[in-house]
Amino acid sequence: GDGASAGTGTSGSGVKTNTIGLFIGANTSSGANFNGTIDEVAIYSYAKSAAEIYRDYNNSTYTAKIYKDAVGYWHLDGNANDSSGNNNGGTATGGAASIDGGIIGKAYNFDGVDDHVNISDYGLPVGDSARTISVWMKVNKHSTSDLGLVRYGTAVNTKTSAIFLTYNK
Repeated sequence: GDGASAGTGTSGSGVKTNTIGLFIGANTSSGANFNGTIDEVAIYSYAKSAAEIYRDYNNSTYTAKIYKDAVGYWHLDGNANDSSGNNNGGTATGGAASIDGGIIGKAYNFDGVDDHVNISDYGLPVGDSARTISVWMKVNKHSTSDLGLVRYGTAVNTKTSAIFLTYNK
């Protein structure tokens, strides 16, 4: 929770379509379910600079100013409603539970087995267009495999938009 970048990357040919939905807490294609807490998920239709991300962290009062350009924004404060104004609401499944102790307010806790939030219909960036995915997370149990935090889109050449927590030996 220090606001430092955990890494950046590119996804080659990008996301083809949005036909498989958006998943928070899992990568359903590989079963890489996250064991921990996730809060304040945001997706932007442009690549945020390191300076913008640092400024967001320093001004993290979570006012509308910070997330004003998000095309999808989920507070996860007891529900999976989209606060961006774009109606990308979702449903918690598999027992994903809203708990106290999020970075702001509540968060969702995932058991690492079958919990996730599913957003089936959304209007997020596809193709090779730039995007930023932002998420606050806390690991409950370390794993020896990759853990899916946020994933969406049907792949082009096996590439999707996703954030994983990767195990390093």
